[in-house]
Amino acid sequence: MSKSLKTKVITPECVASYANVWEPRETPGGELKFSASLIFGKTADLTLLKKAAKNAVINRWGKDPKKWPKNLRSPFRDGDTDRPNDEAYQNSIFINASSKNKPGIVDSNIQPIMDQAEFYSGVVARASINFFAYDTAGNKGIGVGLNNLMKVRDGEHLGGAASAEHDFADYRQESSDGDFGADEFTDTSFDFGAGPDNGASSGSENGGNGCSKDDLFL
Repeated sequence: MSKSLKTKVITPECVASYANVWEPRETPGGELKFSASLIFGKTADLTLLKKAAKNAVINRWGKDPKKWPKNLRSPFRDGDTDRPNDEAYQNSIFINASSKNKPGIVDSNIQPIMDQAEFYSGVVARASINFFAYDTAGNKGIGVGLNNLMKVRDGEHLGGAASAEHDFADYRQESSDGDFGADEFTDTSFDFGAGPDNGASSGSENGGNGCSKDDLFL
């Protein structure tokens, strides 16, 4: 029996969206899973991810592409096509990763993050993920397992759930004398989030629309 090819990889920097990483959410199939949508710019180097995804296919169906199932579902999704009305996904490639097990979460110094407010939808992160081939109820493709997460730095909150510090940053009081400037209450601008962070994802949980072997790893 040949040795399995490597399918585990650390991602480049990405934006974590629909970050259900502290408590599991029920999937359409009734399973409880932790999950996150990982958003990459279209210029990001995803070479290692694509190689790991291809390895998952080879491990399951062999090296000969002619023997691979037709219309395999790719884990790589085009944000402009699959989420055209979501600003956070514009000009992006994204993957949806999930796991029944809670991911470990650390900061950039590899120290565990315990405060749930520190890792949120919109944070810039890296993820440890693994690709796997699936064949379920006639659907064949490559899924993505979520192992662990690292917060790289803060990002813009998605889904409208900004922190108190972010919301009131322009209203910091330099003194505590109780005097209020009139201009402090004249800001009428609004900051709308990228959409409700409800953990839902379009399309199949395990991957995008069916595609040919030529564009499977785009």
